[in-house]
Amino acid sequence: MEPASIRYKNPGAMWGSALAIKWGASKRAVSLNDGKGQGNNIAVFPTYVQGICAQLDLWRTSNKYKNKKFADAIAIWSGGNYVESYIKFVLDRVPGMTRNTVMNDAFWKSSMGIAFLKAQAWHEAGKQYPAPDADWVEAQRLVFATKTAASNVQPPTAEVDETLKGYQAALISFGYFEVGNADGRIGGKTLGAIKAFFTDRGVDAKSEYPSPVLANEIAKARSYRDAAGRSWKRPIAPSRAYATEDQVAEKVASVAPTQRASLWQTVTGYFSAGGAVVGGAVKLLPDANDQASPYVAVLQQWIPSVPSLLILGVVAAIAIATAIQLRKANAATQADYQKGKIN
Repeated sequence: MEPASIRYKNPGAMWGSALAIKWGASKRAVSLNDGKGQGNNIAVFPTYVQGICAQLDLWRTSNKYKNKKFADAIAIWSGGNYVESYIKFVLDRVPGMTRNTVMNDAFWKSSMGIAFLKAQAWHEAGKQYPAPDADWVEAQRLVFATKTAASNVQPPTAEVDETLKGYQAALISFGYFEVGNADGRIGGKTLGAIKAFFTDRGVDAKSEYPSPVLANEIAKARSYRDAAGRSWKRPIAPSRAYATEDQVAEKVASVAPTQRASLWQTVTGYFSAGGAVVGGAVKLLPDANDQASPYVAVLQQWIPSVPSLLILGVVAAIAIATAIQLRKANAATQADYQKGKIN
């Protein structure tokens, strides 16, 4: 049988506590029959990531260990038992770490902090801990995601499900972009996409996962071909498929300001270009040149080394180029809305 720290995805072999529950541990810890009669127990976590989060959070926030030197902290952690052998075990597996390494936030944010957590988990389990490298990095990210550590962070509620990952990829290919990324984790976005998929396919079923109905319906959709040989895609309402830029602007907040900016850039560009053309004509017409000379002289007082026509030309070029890019951005947003990629 695997060691308790592995069975219960608890790399630090932590007791049940409020901190463990904060990171998703069961409210009831499991008692350990270790033969010592000390009444020891261990918290039970649903995923390795959550267990690592709790392990790290305990080390960095508990007054027993926070900002202490490694040798002092591990003596407290081990209850004074086999301290020197524990220290040697860790130092042999964490390059650069010493007895005097301070275990502060800078340490816990570093690769050395992760290496220490792995070494501790190895020591507690009596064998290398099976959590993948990505889980240690993800736990470190979650713990330091906000200033309040875990209080505003929702840890993953399940391990990656490769079958679900395939279903998510299929839904995205059908046009259910609300799934987000095909990450193999069930959540509100995926459940919403499954519900929409069932509705569009005329299937009366719940959007829960796992569901044999989902697997069957995805298989049907994948094998479908219409008379023209086209595969099945999510139906899109005509009002969305043919939505104009103005209609998209009412739905997508970023479009309207971009429209206005594009308009003003266009006006500025053509006004400046017109000014340059008129300025060139003025140079050729003596009477007009006499009338315009005072204004040109004022401009050249501000920028004496640059010809006024060149200034207007540069302004015109920049404004028109900017207007074109803004129009392209809006066109891309409009296309994404028409295809259902954004709401």
